[in-house]
Amino acid sequence: MTSDASDVNQLFIGTRKGWVLVIDAESGVVTDSFSVRVIPRYRNLTGVLDVYSVRCSQDGRTLVVGVTSTRNPVELTCDIFVLEYPSWRVVDTLLYSKSDTPEPWDYSQFGISPSGRYLALPDSSWRDGASDWTLPRMKILDRSTGRSRVVTWAYDPILDFDSSESTICLLYTSDAADE
Repeated sequence: MTSDASDVNQLFIGTRKGWVLVIDAESGVVTDSFSVRVIPRYRNLTGVLDVYSVRCSQDGRTLVVGVTSTRNPVELTCDIFVLEYPSWRVVDTLLYSKSDTPEPWDYSQFGISPSGRYLALPDSSWRDGASDWTLPRMKILDRSTGRSRVVTWAYDPILDFDSSESTICLLYTSDAADE
């Protein structure tokens, strides 16, 4: 999934090789790139890295990145973290991290508000011994105060915020609507 920073005319794209690419929206030229392998968690990983989604604030300064890593055929991990751009500084590490499921990214969609203040991501808490894979819950995190709120959601939504940052928009695929 790509994300555009409309204020600065840039697109952010994740690759299946562990890179985040910055593309000039007018010319289509790659202007910058970042390998998630520079992050200590992935530095010595010999498996496959896939940046399955990148979402950004409207000004392009805050990026939320979703990465899956495969260490062997049976161990797949999905992580969500926040980067600042253009410094590529990791701001919030492992806001969400789950493994040992067939396709964890299916339940790991996330969104960021236009200003970068709010994040919407899966709730990674546990209740009654059941992991969040079985619980339809999403955490809304206010990055300026550190407060969060958990709300009910459905699996596989595409998340976004309205321009006033007062409403979260969820778009469900037909498969998710059937569940």
